[in-house]
Order: sequence, then C-alpha cells, then structure tokens
Amino acid sequence: EKERLVWPLLLFLLSLSLMMFPGGMRQRKGANLEDLGGEEVEETPVKKLVKQLDFHPKVDKIAEKSSSKGGVVSIIALLITFWLIYSECQVFFQKKTYDVLVVDTQREKPDDLLKVYLEIEFPQLPCAILSLDAVDGSGEQQAYAKAHVVRSRMQYDKGIGHLGQDVLGSEAVTNLKWVAPEGYCGSCYDVGKLQREKNRCCNTCLELKRAYIEHKLDPRIASNSEQCLREAKSPKLVAPNEGCRIHGHLEIQPSRGNFHVAAGRGMQAQHQSHHHHIHQMSAKELETFNISHTIKMLSFERPLPGKKYPLEGVSHVDRQLTQVKYFIQVVPLQIKKSEEDTSSSQAYLYAATMFTETVDIHQRPLPVPGVFFYYDFSALQIQSTTLEPSFISFFTRICALCGGMFVVLGIFYHALDHLFTSILGFKEQQVSTFL
Repeated sequence: EKERLVWPLLLFLLSLSLMMFPGGMRQRKGANLEDLGGEEVEETPVKKLVKQLDFHPKVDKIAEKSSSKGGVVSIIALLITFWLIYSECQVFFQKKTYDVLVVDTQREKPDDLLKVYLEIEFPQLPCAILSLDAVDGSGEQQAYAKAHVVRSRMQYDKGIGHLGQDVLGSEAVTNLKWVAPEGYCGSCYDVGKLQREKNRCCNTCLELKRAYIEHKLDPRIASNSEQCLREAKSPKLVAPNEGCRIHGHLEIQPSRGNFHVAAGRGMQAQHQSHHHHIHQMSAKELETFNISHTIKMLSFERPLPGKKYPLEGVSHVDRQLTQVKYFIQVVPLQIKKSEEDTSSSQAYLYAATMFTETVDIHQRPLPVPGVFFYYDFSALQIQSTTLEPSFISFFTRICALCGGMFVVLGIFYHALDHLFTSILGFKEQQVSTFL
C-alpha cells in the first residue's frame, strides 16, 4: 500500500525538480506581452485581484540569464535533493518501536503456570548424582511444577564447550528410578510398624527416607535398607569424563521462587505446621561433585526471535565445592503491532546477577553445593508498540525538503557569486539570477 502511494509522489517531485533547476536558474513563464511587442489584453477586476494574490512574481523572459556557476549549483542541488529524498523513503518504510514502562495491572493469577525453558551443560557432573527441584518463596517444594526436563549423559573431551560424540543415553528426570515389579510393595521398616502406616509401601530408597523424615526419624537409618542397597548397586555406570546435559522446560507459578540443580536428592520435610525443602546427600557424592557448568539457554516463556538473553553462554568453572546463585528479575513485555491493535502478545525479559560462595564441609548447617536460580517478577511491565509513519507526514517532509534545498542553495549561489565578482574580481558576461 505504501509503495502505491510513494512512487507516483517521487515521479511528481522529480518532474518538479527538473522544472525548478533548468540550466542553473528558475524560469517563469508568462513574459510581459507589452515588452515583447504584443498587445496587452484588458483584465477584469476579478482577474486583477487573483493576479495580486500571486505569491511568485514572474520574471520577464528577456531578463532571464544563465551562467556556468548557476549550472554547477543546480546539479549539486539536484544530487543532494535526490539523496535526501532517498533517505526519507528509507525512514518511511522502516517500522519504529516505542517502549513504555507502566504498572502491570494484568498480572497472572497464582494458579497460572509459566514455562521456563532451559538448557544447561555440566561437563564434570554425572546425571546419576544430579537432581533438579523447584521451590516457592516460602521454601516449600513446588509440587505443581510439572517437570518436562530431560537429562542426557554425555562425554566431554576437553571440558566446557567441547562435547564428545558419544551420547550415553537420555532419560527423563522424573523417570530416573527403579521400576518395581507388578504387585511389589517394599517394606517401610520402622514406619511400617505404626498402625496408620501398616499398609504403606516404600518401593524406593527415596520413598523410604521421606517416610522416615515425615515421622521425625533419622533418614540415615534407611541407608542399609534393601531399597537403598539395591539402588546403590544399580548399573548406572559412569563413563570416563562423563557429564550431563539438562534441557526442556519447567512450569512454575509467576511469583517469587527458585529452581536449582544441587547435590543429593531433594525432598519435602515437615516442621510443625509448615513444610520446607531439604537435600539428602552423602559424603561420597560431595567428593566428586563439580558444579562447573555452561548455560546454553534460559528464558521465561518462548524466547523472542533474535533476542540474546543475559545468561545465555555464561560459563562457570570451579575445582572445589561451590554454591552458585543467579538472581533474576523478570519483567513482562507486552507487544502490540500498532496503537489501534487490541490484541497483544506476551513475552518476558530479565536481568541477572551472579554470586558464588565456597562451601565449607565443616560448616553447620552445610550449604548445599549446586546452581540456584532465584527469580522474582517485577510489578512493572514494558509495553512495546510498533508505529508506522503516516503518508501525510512523509509528504510534508518531502515538500519541506525540496523547498528548503531550493532556498538554501539559492543563498549559497548568491554568496558564491558575490565572492567571485565583488571580492575576487572575476566577472562573467552574463550573471545568473538563480532566485
């Protein structure tokens, strides 16, 4: 639609420019008939009134003269005018985006879930000792956070960024567990002796330890149980230089919380009237736990095309037990194609800072080694609107450009003519009247 309007306008301006600059001066038609020997036609009062309203008095044909200086100035004027018109056309066809920061009055409800897309590589951390958990702002594990994350066992040849060709296998995070035979019901030992827990089944080591914690028993007692010993002998072989790649998405509430990749197994513990998230780990796991990592991708909802997010490509290399924390401030982004557009798309941007802390194994309570992503949502949002210049404004700018160039080049020509004739003493037989 714009092209159908612009090209006829450009042809009109081109013809107008050629009429304005013929041979280095401006010609006016309609010379005085009396001076040319013709008979003057009697004019009516109305015609005289209209003639007095002429903003452009005409120059008699016999008074028009031209010069080489005027021709040079005219050529320069045409070239500059065409270049400026071309620049204006480029601006007219470009879309401009205006961003405004406003209060977010349409925040998602707490029941709404937000997807976090991630891809993180751990070149020195086998998948067998790695867990991924999501926790809300109160410290309670987000049971509603549906995990759609896969961790792939990889071999790394030279550390971060150098991925070997051997893919040892992929398995869902939530499926890394021993599969019980049909009808199997593992004993809960001391917990199973309780009357209300008589029919409870503890098929895995994790389920057994959780049962112990629920009844305020020491979970380390369960380490010698059938379930824990069986899983310790499970054929989860660790290859040389094995690492782990986590990729997929989490579904979280749009409120303050965190998700983390940490040592041991995360579980829910009850303390009086509230629950809190803890990690169960062994000394053997801590000996080989290396949290060096590279964040390939991290975005809230689908990443915008061509947008590079702050944590993409961030690497951290460490040779000791470390707790790495990323503090993320998420800002909603509302995208509108035009001011009149009632529908809009939603995206999310974020800013992040990094903090590292060395873990002292003698410290109590012991900080959990791992990578923690603490996120919070801003009360403000960015409204991004795409605006297109109107054809009226484009036409006005083109007219102002042509008129301004004609006046400015006329002033330049008169100054140049004055320099050559009055100061330097150069004269031509004919002096142009450019204006």
